[in-house]
Amino acid sequence: MAALQVSILMQRDLLTGSWFVDSITSSRGPIRNKTSFLTPMPFDMVFVPDLVRMLGRYLPTRADHLVHSVDRLTCPGVGVVLEKVRIIAQQAYSGVQSVTVRVQCVVGRLADLFLPSIALDAVPVAAPESHSHRLAPPAPRDDAAARPVPQRQSLPRE
Repeated sequence: MAALQVSILMQRDLLTGSWFVDSITSSRGPIRNKTSFLTPMPFDMVFVPDLVRMLGRYLPTRADHLVHSVDRLTCPGVGVVLEKVRIIAQQAYSGVQSVTVRVQCVVGRLADLFLPSIALDAVPVAAPESHSHRLAPPAPRDDAAARPVPQRQSLPRE
């Protein structure tokens, strides 16, 4: 089975020094999932404290370009290991610095790295036996959309 890879796009507000998460993309083989936020979320409101602390040690403190490699990060509180981590920081522009964190292999459940308030599975998944309603034809609705549309009659040509 192919390794689970993750990419986290972040930005730092140079005025406040605060880190924000723009999006998280995970991929395994031909499947890719992306979670993005309408407005960037504070780093510590997305991830568990262990990950915030560990990654925070490697995030840039200056506004310069930076590439940093870490062979292995372990989040003992949740039992997740991040292997071959690359942190790529762009030089700051207009008071914002962009950073990409790339993880070549996640060992453990990726969802365990997120705070419970971040629902990666916000769309509920029903049990397979409850999908039988999808096999039956839809019931007629009692609204305008369910009524037959009268056919247009063409006008006689002269």
